Amino acid sequence: MKTEYITYKLPSEKNPNQSEILQQETEIKKLLNFFETKPIHITYYSCKNPKELFEIKGFDYHLMMYLNDTGGLAENGNIIFSGNNSEVYTHEIVHIYTTNLFPNKNIFLDEGLATYIGGSAGKDYLWHREKMKTFFEETPDFRLEQYRDPYGIYFKEETPVLYTLFALVCERTIRLYGKEKLFELFNTKADLWDLLEKVGLHKENINGELKKEINLTPIIFNQL
Repeated sequence: MKTEYITYKLPSEKNPNQSEILQQETEIKKLLNFFETKPIHITYYSCKNPKELFEIKGFDYHLMMYLNDTGGLAENGNIIFSGNNSEVYTHEIVHIYTTNLFPNKNIFLDEGLATYIGGSAGKDYLWHREKMKTFFEETPDFRLEQYRDPYGIYFKEETPVLYTLFALVCERTIRLYGKEKLFELFNTKADLWDLLEKVGLHKENINGELKKEINLTPIIFNQL
């Protein structure tokens, strides 16, 4: 099935969810406006779950088949593999656009922006943002600089900690400096902490600054 922006590949027994397809088209239009760019045509494999996702990629076994109930991948060639039994996966589509627009992108910021715009694990950013208030209360000794990749750390097995913290970084950058500054960070090849210095964040103040940000009224992507 082909739409203006996406060619969907669905299992033979699955009927396309038309309301989700319309939702995804609407969200892509918002992305085009945000990035001020032309559309990228995407091939979207819609799978029931991660097990089916890895099977169509040719795996007999992969740990990620069974680790989570949901998940997905964005791959070279503007391809999305969704293991969410859904025709909407804005988080991964953000990765397609940032890969094309910002070849020097930093992985932490990239996951943060994808979460800010498209949420994570079936929940929107505002849901995860609220959970992080409790995270800050319960883990006062958390130190962001101890982590070298954004994956694998979850709060209460549902909120990706580093995804959400860097979504807060993106939100704060937009609030204080505008989206153009955020795009500048995405387009600069540099160490993460050198990038963060450009928006007034460093190892000694980042936790405090993000705690301030999380207690402000959220800047919602759909209202930008």
